[in-house]
Amino acid sequence: MGVDVQIPEETLLTIRDLAKNTKFEVCGVIDSNYTIHTVKNVSNTPVTSFIFDKREYFSAIKQIMAEQKTILCVFHTHPGGCHNPSKQDLEAYHRFKRNSLIVSATGYTWLEYTGDLNA
Repeated sequence: MGVDVQIPEETLLTIRDLAKNTKFEVCGVIDSNYTIHTVKNVSNTPVTSFIFDKREYFSAIKQIMAEQKTILCVFHTHPGGCHNPSKQDLEAYHRFKRNSLIVSATGYTWLEYTGDLNA
């Protein structure tokens, strides 16, 4: 059904470490070289949800494009829980129309965007 994307362990551990240093969900973008571009979480409830700061998000996209890289995925963390996607995570996945990565202390979940969100 999709490509089995292998995120380097170092990248996953770096995101996990970012999550350990805050009680809020950390979010951002990972480019095709596995560089992590963090984006400020402007959610009113950042302990349990994330909303990208639009300016920082588009700045990260612009930087990635200027470096002639592609966007591998958007990501966020679940610092206090499991890595299973919540209803809000799935709604965000539909809005972004991009691969998504959820990282927690217990592992990660990869949601691959195939172009068919009704499947």
